[in-house]
Amino acid sequence: MLARNSIPLGLSAVPTLQDLDTPAVVVDLDVLEANVRRMAERARETGVRLRPHAKTHKIPEVGRLQLAAGANGISLAKVGEAEVFADAGFEDVFLAYPVVGGEKARRLLALSDRLRLAVGADSVEGAASLGSVFHAAGRRLDVLLKVDCGYHRVGVAPERAPEVARRLAELPGIA
Repeated sequence: MLARNSIPLGLSAVPTLQDLDTPAVVVDLDVLEANVRRMAERARETGVRLRPHAKTHKIPEVGRLQLAAGANGISLAKVGEAEVFADAGFEDVFLAYPVVGGEKARRLLALSDRLRLAVGADSVEGAASLGSVFHAAGRRLDVLLKVDCGYHRVGVAPERAPEVARRLAELPGIA
């Protein structure tokens, strides 16, 4: 839990940076809150829904600050992160990176009982591996097509997007 003026367990006074044993997470809460507010205000001003990615902080308490400021949900990278945030009470998660494979699909199916879940996909084959598990359970998984925005890290080429989107929409178990 994030708290102002808290003293870490086992210490009788607020430590200096030099007193902390590494590794340690040190957060300037005033700066964090100002950044969260600024991002939420910018999203409101431009009329977009904010779904910040927690890949940097990976901390449910920071995610709660983001939701309290107006975020609509949280974006995460991995199934394990989604499980942690679900355990912390989050109700709306988007997994921004493609998830592939039967075991992860079964974990996603269990997660979808606990929260609103969507995943990004950049291939028909990867989405099919998820869809088959959801289809077998009589369910559908929300999938958003990842389009390469020029960094060439993930996503389909823009010119292929319409065809891949059509093929994704035809997959059983995929919404």
